[in-house]
Amino acid sequence: MIGVSDEYIEAARIDGAGHLRIFWSIIIPLCKPVLATVAIIKFIWIWNDYQNPLIFLLNKDLYTIPLGMTLFRDDYSNNYAIMMTAAVSAIIPLVIVFIALQKQVINGISLGGVKG
Repeated sequence: MIGVSDEYIEAARIDGAGHLRIFWSIIIPLCKPVLATVAIIKFIWIWNDYQNPLIFLLNKDLYTIPLGMTLFRDDYSNNYAIMMTAAVSAIIPLVIVFIALQKQVINGISLGGVKG
């Protein structure tokens, strides 16, 4: 938000906009691509978190998908078919979130090259 040009804010003040109006009408729309990118990265970070659920969850019925995938391993064998199925099911929500927010990221990339 520091990267938003001061000319936009000054123009809004000249037009009579207050601080809240400037924030919601100018700064937030200009920062949508950045916020979408942060949302994607944060969601992926939380979804794939392994250590915190391992520490805090005591009941195996509440395990997340990355923790649950470790339950498919035995001492003597690995069932790779079930592990790959769990891996694909873990990726599906990540792909859905990326597809939902990809428009904002692409718009941010295209607007970054336009001057004016």
